[in-house]
Parts: sequence; structure tokens; C-alpha cells
Amino acid sequence: MDADLPSTLNLKQVLVMHRHGERVPVRDSARIHAKGSASHEALWRQCAIAPFLHALHSVLALDKDRNQSAAVAESHAFAAKPPLFPPVVGEIEILHGREASQHPLFSQSTWRQMAVTDGYCSPGQLTDKGKMTMMNLGASLRAHYTEKLGFLPHILTSEFMTRNMYIRSTGYVRTVESVQYLLAGLFPFHTRPHGRDGDIKIHVANTENMYIDMGCRRLVQILKPFRESVKARTQGEVTELMAKFEHLFPKNASPEADNGVSSTPGAPARPLTAEEKRLKQFNLREIDLFYDTFKCMASSANDPTLPRGVTTADLDRLGFLFMENFIGGIADAATQRGDADLARTVKRLLIGRFWGDLLGVMEERVGQPLEHPNAMRLGVFSGHDTTIGPLLVSLGVFEGAMRKWPQFAANITIEMFEDTGKEQMLSTPTREEKGEGHFVRVKYDGVPMKLSFCAAKGSHYVGDPSLCTYKAFTSALAALVPSDYARECCAL
Repeated sequence: MDADLPSTLNLKQVLVMHRHGERVPVRDSARIHAKGSASHEALWRQCAIAPFLHALHSVLALDKDRNQSAAVAESHAFAAKPPLFPPVVGEIEILHGREASQHPLFSQSTWRQMAVTDGYCSPGQLTDKGKMTMMNLGASLRAHYTEKLGFLPHILTSEFMTRNMYIRSTGYVRTVESVQYLLAGLFPFHTRPHGRDGDIKIHVANTENMYIDMGCRRLVQILKPFRESVKARTQGEVTELMAKFEHLFPKNASPEADNGVSSTPGAPARPLTAEEKRLKQFNLREIDLFYDTFKCMASSANDPTLPRGVTTADLDRLGFLFMENFIGGIADAATQRGDADLARTVKRLLIGRFWGDLLGVMEERVGQPLEHPNAMRLGVFSGHDTTIGPLLVSLGVFEGAMRKWPQFAANITIEMFEDTGKEQMLSTPTREEKGEGHFVRVKYDGVPMKLSFCAAKGSHYVGDPSLCTYKAFTSALAALVPSDYARECCAL
């Protein structure tokens, strides 16, 4: 057990929500560097490591329709259409235990020959550095939950995979690949069963709720004045900063096609209006284009050099301005001290449905004994910055030093404990209610969080405010779960 926790607390469940690893930009902008240039090659040729799960591309290649929820622009390396995730697929069979070439889908697909060979990345693709980042995250989870605590098994069995763990991803190639590499660090190949028993399934929801739904009209309606306020407050600084990048706008560059893709799911992708262009203003999409490209260049394993005239201070400031214009307004709306109902509504529509899924998993586990054979001990949810950010906002910790954009591989861990000691360190002595004697701790990038709704006496373990009582934790977040999402999203 953790040295900083009472010896009577027994870990019962671990849920991990993470952002994907480093990637290339979702848009290849000739406005920032010309195709074929040294900087362009350094940025886009970062995908030499073939995926562990070649069959993934085979499944993706079956999709024939472009869709915004899994948008991937044209491939650099091939003229053929790159794979998109089929929105109707409920799960992907992950081929860890046998050769991918034996999979019937794989043998039927031209992606067998199109697997990464020359190192070029498709827009938005996880880079080799990103794969290693996720593998290292998995290895750190193994070091803590397997090697130190003995909570997860050293040797992965088919029974544990089917009964005690659940893996989910959004429908983006980079999130599916990210969780596959995390699993490679958490459960290395030599610890897994051979043959079909070693296959791991990644589930993908038909209706996604792991990131912001800007199709929710009521949410857009509420956020509009807050975002307009942020834009008015930051427009001067944005214009001044973006003026430094004018040398990156070559006069002879051909206009870029607007594919309506933003760098992060849930972010508006509206092009500039004629009036904004006339006033030389910049909207969120313009900031997004530059910040996404600079951020990916800075994290490149080949050459982390930024374009001429762009400093790391510029990148940091641009990142802050992008965060403020996108999620800052959301955070402001969700923390309205004078209008608790409005703040709660924002959180409900922002990420409440996903909290409903997580609380359902926790509720099932809390009623089971420690060693229940079918208990879900581990859940991993692979998402985006727009997964992690809204979760932090809903937990009330996206403020102060925490009010910044979630970095690649940023992760939130929810740990559930049961106190099996004879003397329960509770301010309320009874254990009649479901979950009594259980505690929940939330970590962000491995650091325990102190949540405001667990601060009161009786709402946390005596002497440790980071250990919420199960009741305090679930009660606060259950209030954020919409009872009828479609109805609540209707604009007033």
C-alpha cells in the first residue's frame, strides 16, 4: 500500500483517463512552412515505428464516409484516402497475441502494404515520440499498481482481461494508438497470453460523450457571452502576438482548403468572416492553426526548433491565449459564484454524460467484496485535451496554477479504497448507506487533488482531505449527470 495512506485502506478500483501522446498537426499549413522544406520534413516524418496493431488500420480502412468526429486529412505518403474510424464499430479486437497478417480483415486490406514505411505521418497521427510517451506512462502505472502495490497482476491472464479490465477510446486513430502503447507499457508482451487469448478489446461508443459536444445548442447559448468577454479581453494581445508571425504568410502561397477540422475535438472550426479579415482580427480557428503547429514542432523528436522569429515565450503565450479563448470561457461559466444553477448546467452539458458512465462503473464496484472474481479493477479511457480539461473544470480544480492547457499524455486517475480496519476513521459512525467505509482519491498527473466538495468535516478521511468519502464524491458528481441530455441541450 502507499506509504502515505493508512494501512487499513485497500485499493479496490483504478480508473485512468488520459490524453493521447505527441502528434503531428491536424492540418498541414503551407502558410507556416513550405512543403518539402527541411522544417516541414522534420515535422511530418516522425512515424517510422509501425503500429503494434496493424489490424487497426484494416478496420479503419473499411469506412467509406468522411465524418467530423474522426476527421483525418489526406495522407502525405499515399494518394489513397486515409483511414477513418467507422462510427458504428463498438469495439476493436487488438491483436497483441498473434500475427496481424493472420487477421482476415488485415489480409483483405491494402493497408498491409501501406503500413508506415517511409516515416511520413498522416495529419493528427501519433508520432514515434508520442508512442514512447504513452508506453512510458503505462510503465509508470505498472511500477506503481503492479510492482509497488501488487494491485494489478504481473502476468496478464485471459480471465483478467475479460472480467477485470475495461479499455475504451474515442474514435480517433491517435487515441486508439495511444492506449495500445499505454497497454504495452502496463502489460508488456512477455506478460500476456499467447494466441487469441492475448487479444485485448478496445471499446468505442457509438454516441461519444468523452469530449465537448458543441452541437448542444443550450451549451453554446450559455457560453456565447463568456467567450465574447474572453475574446474582447484578449483580442488586442492576440493581434499583437499574431503580428509577429506575418513573415510566415508568404504572398505567393496558394489559398489553403478549409477542411473544417480543428486541432481538438469539440473546438469550433469556423473560418474567419469577411469582417474579421478586413479588421485583421483572429478568431479561435486562426489561433488554433498556429498554436497547434508550433506546439507540435516544439515537441518534435527530429527538430524541436520553432520557425524563425518565434520564441518559446511566444508559444507559451499563444497557448495561454488559445486556452483562454477556448476553455477559459467555459471555466468562467462553470465557476459562476453568483449563479450556481448556471454553473451546474454548464458542467452537466460539458462532460456530465461521461461522469455518468464513470459513476456507474464505480457504483457497481463499491457493492462488491474486495476479491470479487468479476470485479472491474482497471478501467482505461483514452481521450483528448477536451476530455481532461472539462473533467478538471467539473472537479473545480481548473483554476490558479492549474488553469492551463492539458499537455500530451496528461492523465487523471480515480482510485477507490475500502477501509477494512476495525476502527473506521469516519466522522459518521454508521455504515448503513451504500459506499460507507469507501474513499475516493483523484490524481492529476500523479499528484493527489484536494476537491472543494470533499473539504467539509465528514466528507473526507480524517487527516487527509485528498481522500473523499465515497458519498461526498459521488453525490457531488451525480448532480452533474443529465437525466435527459437531448432535452437539456435545447436552446431557450
